[in-house]
Amino acid sequence: MDNTPLSERIKIVITGLRNAGKSSLMNNLFEKNVAIVSDKPGTTTDPVTRTFEMGGLGPVAITDTAGIDDTGELGNLRIDRSMSRLEESDIVIFVTRSYEVLSPSEIELLDTIGRLDKKLVIALTYADRDADRSKLSA
Repeated sequence: MDNTPLSERIKIVITGLRNAGKSSLMNNLFEKNVAIVSDKPGTTTDPVTRTFEMGGLGPVAITDTAGIDDTGELGNLRIDRSMSRLEESDIVIFVTRSYEVLSPSEIELLDTIGRLDKKLVIALTYADRDADRSKLSA
């Protein structure tokens, strides 16, 4: 078992809209249910972080966050926590539905990631649906 402290791990944050597939991606990466998955938007309320050794990267901490399009007073608190984790990250995995064009919230999030100068990985989810190829040029 790797005993690398969390502060010394590469921090990877999974972000995107509610029900984009962030928690499903987290579960697939760990090959077990570490995050609750539901069709109901807003299932992830607090960031969920797990650690492991990732290939050539070494020890990493991966965090699944709440959707950046949440609503209401509690939703705004969840967004604040998600954005805080994003700011602390080394790598961002931006999760988006392959069959929809980017929403204004997603475009704003990508702009924020760019301003923060984070390494970015884009994960297109719902591959079983027809992809909107215009998303790839956005």
